[in-house]
Amino acid sequence: KKVKFKNILQGDITVSGNDASVALAEHISGDEKTFSTYMNQMANNIGLSNTNYSNATGLPNDSLYTTAEDVALLSRSLIMNFPNLYKLYSKKAFTFNEIKQYSRNKLLFVNDNVDGIKTGFTKAAGYCLASSATRNGRRLIAVVMGAPTPEYRIQASKTLLEYGFRFFETHKIQEKEQAISTARIFGGDKLEIKYGVIDDTFISIPRRQKK
Repeated sequence: KKVKFKNILQGDITVSGNDASVALAEHISGDEKTFSTYMNQMANNIGLSNTNYSNATGLPNDSLYTTAEDVALLSRSLIMNFPNLYKLYSKKAFTFNEIKQYSRNKLLFVNDNVDGIKTGFTKAAGYCLASSATRNGRRLIAVVMGAPTPEYRIQASKTLLEYGFRFFETHKIQEKEQAISTARIFGGDKLEIKYGVIDDTFISIPRRQKK
């Protein structure tokens, strides 16, 4: 049966369809092994230094591993670089073949500020959840791994996000394309040049610690 790419992707995102993951991998790269190589190249580009992929589903494999920090970095890359794709992660249900299935991410149903991201489960890893929420124009990402039950991962994620919003604040410390300082140049056309940052730079720190 021919299925639209968007439907396969939504089935993967919303209801953790392993068959959908394999179908996408084979469509893009021909087979899972080649797709895993591509995944690892992308992971390296993003800066995931403690991650190695060996399949498209995340099912247990001796050479597959990651960390909470790397999942957070991957989540940030998804949200920043693919905003239109990220909208698919906020859907609470997906209907296909006249069968309606609800998102495994139950945090979407209990917190209106949450708009993603993804659940996971294996016996080795426990119940996992990468989540993200916005409040007053600020976005936070939380990653929970190894939870003993689905309910525990939801509660732990809620607690982490609330802790971040309540006890931390975000400040812009550098404006993009604005000079920060100057640097001496030797053997150049000029004696010195101005330098700065390409993008606005933000930092999140404990409240009332801006000084």
